[in-house]
Amino acid sequence: MKLFAELKRATELLRTYPGQWAICGGVASSIYRSSPRYTDDIDFAVIDSDLIKAKDLATLIIKNLGYQEYQGFVPDPQNETKQLNALVCARDIKEDRFKGLDFLLPVQAWVEQAVYLAQGNLIDYGFATLPTITPESLIFAKLIALNSNPERYKDLDDIKEILTNNMINIEFINQEISNCRINFKAEVLELIKSKN
Repeated sequence: MKLFAELKRATELLRTYPGQWAICGGVASSIYRSSPRYTDDIDFAVIDSDLIKAKDLATLIIKNLGYQEYQGFVPDPQNETKQLNALVCARDIKEDRFKGLDFLLPVQAWVEQAVYLAQGNLIDYGFATLPTITPESLIFAKLIALNSNPERYKDLDDIKEILTNNMINIEFINQEISNCRINFKAEVLELIKSKN
């Protein structure tokens, strides 16, 4: 499957550069669900290091993999009229089921903490043991995404599946929610309230 071949290529490159990163998104979700779900891209969360900025690292990896770089924007959860330059993307123009890579930058509220925690959450992918976002950080990231766009049905399904199939530290998620300055919608908060 091309997605895992590209995951291997990308992580081999990432491991040669200074800085911390983590696998997140659909690939990580599939690990924590009772059954994997199809994902058409690979998501990495990356943070700045002393030697290279996260955005520059993402651009370098994309270039070295032979893809075209695109800037990605998401709604600012603290200011609905603003957009954040929150990711650097690469897309496979051949699109034989694999669509590309997304590098999520530390401008998003959850990225830095999630990457830090992932360094102690190493998962064996068969070709290497790699830092992967924890289920709690993944739920928090998906709550933010769902709060911005309630029609993100894959995120909603992932949250429910991960909550059902894992021992989750709900206190951590609640603490992250109270620490960030995001106005969460009641229906989004309801997703984790039943687990308290």
